[in-house]
Amino acid sequence: MQQGAELDIELVKQKIKDYRIENYEDMLKSLLGRLSVIVRSANFKQQMERFLPSNVIERTLDEKKFIQYIDNTLMKLFSTVNLNIYNQAAKQEPEFRM
Repeated sequence: MQQGAELDIELVKQKIKDYRIENYEDMLKSLLGRLSVIVRSANFKQQMERFLPSNVIERTLDEKKFIQYIDNTLMKLFSTVNLNIYNQAAKQEPEFRM
C-alpha cells in the first residue's frame, strides 16, 4: 500500500458485493496462508519485472529486506481486512520497517 494511503474497509465490502464474490472469506484465508510463498516466488518477480524498470527491481525485489517488508506489509493489510470484515485475526510475522 502506498505510504499515507488508508484502507477503506467499507469500500472493500462494497467491491466484494459488487463483484458478487461469494467465497471471499475462504479466498482471503487461502491467500493469508500462501502469501509469503507467493511474494518470494520467481513467478512473482517475473510478473513485477514486466512493469518495473530494472533500476527499481535492483533497489527493491532483488533485496531480501524489501521482500520481507512487502510480505509483512501485505500480511498486515489482508489481516486487517480479515479482522474487520470477518472479525478474525490472522497469524502475523514481526513487522519490519523500511
